[in-house]
Amino acid sequence: MKATRLIVPIKSTGLRSNELDLIQYSPAGISVYILEENTEKKWHVLFRNTQALRVTTWESANEVLRTLPHEGGFFELFDSDLCRSLGAGIREYMQSARHFVISCYDQVVEVVAYEVTITCMP
Repeated sequence: MKATRLIVPIKSTGLRSNELDLIQYSPAGISVYILEENTEKKWHVLFRNTQALRVTTWESANEVLRTLPHEGGFFELFDSDLCRSLGAGIREYMQSARHFVISCYDQVVEVVAYEVTITCMP
């Protein structure tokens, strides 16, 4: 499994920089709301065409955390066990699926989805 830091508009200097505010699930997608450290800006991270959601406490997320770079808070995992368990490489619908990771102060949020958009909340 390989991790790449994603370039996103949310400032995140380290793995525990930002605070998870809220997660909402609907058929339209999974919404994750993040509070940016120091600025208190609220960001809406919307995942569409989702296949999986996993939220783990920081203390229990060693499997994922050990693969992440030490800087940043938003990543994509390649060749992940989670994607394989969902049928990557076997099921056609998983061909476009991506494994996203958001590392927050107390939690690690993982979403398998086709796409993500990030917007700053007013």
